[in-house]
Amino acid sequence: MPELDFNRRLLLLVSIFGAVYMSPVEAQSPSPTMANTVLRLDFSVNGKYAPFAVGIAKGFYAEQQIALKILEGRGSLAAVQLVANKSDPFAFADSTATIAIAAAGGPIVSVGVLQQRSPIAAYSFRPLKQPTDLYRLSLGLNPVGVGTLWAAFAAKNNLDLSKIKVVTMDGASLGPAVVAGRLDAAVGVANGDGAAAPILANKQASYLYFSDFGTSTLSHGIVIHRDMISQQPDLVRRFMAATIKSWDYAIKNTAEAVDALAKEFPDARKDILARQFDLTIPLIYTVDSAGRPLGFVVEQDVNDTFEVLSKFGDVKNIPSASDVFTNDFLPKSLN
Repeated sequence: MPELDFNRRLLLLVSIFGAVYMSPVEAQSPSPTMANTVLRLDFSVNGKYAPFAVGIAKGFYAEQQIALKILEGRGSLAAVQLVANKSDPFAFADSTATIAIAAAGGPIVSVGVLQQRSPIAAYSFRPLKQPTDLYRLSLGLNPVGVGTLWAAFAAKNNLDLSKIKVVTMDGASLGPAVVAGRLDAAVGVANGDGAAAPILANKQASYLYFSDFGTSTLSHGIVIHRDMISQQPDLVRRFMAATIKSWDYAIKNTAEAVDALAKEFPDARKDILARQFDLTIPLIYTVDSAGRPLGFVVEQDVNDTFEVLSKFGDVKNIPSASDVFTNDFLPKSLN
């Protein structure tokens, strides 16, 4: 696809998913024995990143001859674009952004989805058990961040939106508004602002996960440039071996994983990081991928994601599953 055409498509994606952040190329200076590399995260520090931090601390990446540095990001679309531009070698980003960039001609591929179930949910200090519990509530949402999934969720559950007072606002303002009581509920990331809100308010929260009500999209995985498959396949395999080992260890040693992340980001509140990681663990598998190895993507989950993006996200030219996702670089075992 010509570069000009790709850039035009990217501008369309920005209007759907949010602004793209362009950063300078991260310095990479591989040595004869250790490869220095970067993992670009999707946002600022969050408990879901604990496995990467503990993997570094335990030496799992060093065992694979990788010196890994994790860097915060400014959104999944931005993180994937940095990989597409070869500014960063690896990104941890949402699969919907990965598909959108690929649909616009971006030469990227996902080599393992570690948080497979979507974290998008309505959260509130009021009881939420079914979609109609949102009726008569003031519900905050950021259309740029969750508009596609909200539209799919509302349609699939036949919600009468005239019965919900939907308040559009910036994503960063949603959690504080719920905590302060200015909103009854908000649509956000359950293991993000949804995890922080009850701690900040010292109240019990309830969560209405969209994935429990027919709106399923794959979430966060490792994204690379397609050229790495042919040019650096051994690095990708070693990176994924260390990553899967790190996630497996973190799931079994949650406190240690959170401690490692808190040391990497000392300004973050450890209690919030711990709650965020606790809410990440149930998102690692979908109903269809349960029982598969960590990171393994099944075709049904990809097709469900394609359906949501094509019908409600205005993403055209949806690629084939094999063009965007591969399980080939996952380790055969954890040893």
